[in-house]
Amino acid sequence: MPIIFFLFLSGCQDKTVNEEVSEDPFPESGIMEGITEAHNQIRRAHGVPDLTWDQDMVDLSIEWIEYLDQENNCEMEHNWDSPYGENLFWATYETTNDVVVESWASEEEYYNYDTNECAEGEMCGHYTQIVWEETKLVGCAMTICGNNGGYLWMCNYDPIGNIVGQQPY
Repeated sequence: MPIIFFLFLSGCQDKTVNEEVSEDPFPESGIMEGITEAHNQIRRAHGVPDLTWDQDMVDLSIEWIEYLDQENNCEMEHNWDSPYGENLFWATYETTNDVVVESWASEEEYYNYDTNECAEGEMCGHYTQIVWEETKLVGCAMTICGNNGGYLWMCNYDPIGNIVGQQPY
């Protein structure tokens, strides 16, 4: 089954992907529409500057989830060679960008800012990547897995967050 990517730039139906759309504050659309704003709502709650949608981060996300679909049975695995931050999400059902971002952000309950640690046995790195103050760019993609019809989402972040010994904000 071929990989299907849902990636469109709003207001760009008659433009090439390389053309900049400066009027649109959320230049992603289609299945990704609003995913930057979903991130930024969480960031604003912590006084962290907004992220900007970035096509290079989108391209990295597409490349990695294509690899995972074709070579890794669509199982989630981080690209440990990447110099960027990343969050992955997999579901057996169609969902929305808000649900995806909220699933990562829900890890906030396991993060202790004072100790800069996750609760024992819990994950919180997806949340801390979302709110990492030094991160400026985000780009995301989604594919329907050829082997099982599952949905695999990925966002890449630049610069990377979750630096050992540093707090996110």
